[in-house]
Amino acid sequence: MALLKKKIKDKKLTKKKDIKKIRQKGHWKKDFPSKISRLLIRPIISEKATKQKKNNQYIFEVSLRAQSKEIKRSIEFFYKVKVLKVNVVKMKGKNKKFKTSVGRRKNWKKAVVKLKKGQIIET
Repeated sequence: MALLKKKIKDKKLTKKKDIKKIRQKGHWKKDFPSKISRLLIRPIISEKATKQKKNNQYIFEVSLRAQSKEIKRSIEFFYKVKVLKVNVVKMKGKNKKFKTSVGRRKNWKKAVVKLKKGQIIET
């Protein structure tokens, strides 16, 4: 009975454990193109972001679980550019009120990507 329970427990892995195992074993290389769509959510186009393009810096909204190395690889693969540096910031969601109801926006992660001089991303 105990042996059967152990086998079933091994098969049922949580998402966090699966991600850790994939990162340790290097299995992300096999299905890497499919993970790009999950890591990079959208480029952020704002007044501040357009000013930073002069310094070869681009801003993206990324998945909350994305790491800077994974972000770097996915941007290099998808946009065919050379990334020098990736800075990641977790943004906390704001509390918002509408009439009598109170809500909260979701938390999100922002990545500031610095490219090699002379390379651009057209968004």
